[in-house]
Amino acid sequence: MKTIVQLKHFRKMDVMKKLPIGLGLACMMMLGSCSKENVVSPEAQIAGKSGVSPAPIILELPSLAPTHGTTGLDVYPLKWERNNNNYFGDLQKLPTGTSSFTHLWGDPSNPWVTPLPVIPSGQNTGSILTITTGASSWQDELGKGSSVKSVIKNLMPGKHYTVKFYVASTIPAIQDSSVNCVYAKSARIAMFFPKPNAPSVHDYPVDLTNSNANWVVKTITFEAHYKEAVFGFSAYAPKPGQYSFAHIYVDKNSVKKID
Repeated sequence: MKTIVQLKHFRKMDVMKKLPIGLGLACMMMLGSCSKENVVSPEAQIAGKSGVSPAPIILELPSLAPTHGTTGLDVYPLKWERNNNNYFGDLQKLPTGTSSFTHLWGDPSNPWVTPLPVIPSGQNTGSILTITTGASSWQDELGKGSSVKSVIKNLMPGKHYTVKFYVASTIPAIQDSSVNCVYAKSARIAMFFPKPNAPSVHDYPVDLTNSNANWVVKTITFEAHYKEAVFGFSAYAPKPGQYSFAHIYVDKNSVKKID
């Protein structure tokens, strides 16, 4: 047996001697590198790469759709709509839609008596939601007012939030002679959570007294009782029998989580 092993060794060396010096050295290095100590098994390579990082958790920020959009009667920004429940009044007598800072429904032939000032905001596009009302209070609102609404999304129940918006009242230059058009005295934000066991409607008044054709900045704080909250906007004229236009402007990133 010893003689056979020695013979194989001599044959290997004899082959090496017959090769060019450089190629012989390369072969020796390859033979040395193939020792068991230097071989990495496929199992070891797979094991080294088996630790996969978990996918990042993406939390969606709370949001209320901005009032940016195309102007027009019965035209609404994305994710806003007229509140059409039986509490609010007739579509023809109490219209709603999107206006500009200078014209009712964006109609060049019907400017406001006094244009609304520009809101200092990087996202300002000059479009606002407009509602009408012949009600002087919420007790008198049934069938006499109009409303628009949207939904605040991505809320965490039990957490507190703020939402910032702007409210104003104007008078159009061209008016229906059958109504007594005046500046609105107040507006109302009504919020509720679409869940059976959630608290009832929360009211947030906005005083518009002595703020004719000027924006009133309002920030309200609320506790989330569900993952979404309906955000409704309506307004009131000073006295019964009067008629008013009111507007709301909501910018991008208007909702903030505070705890």
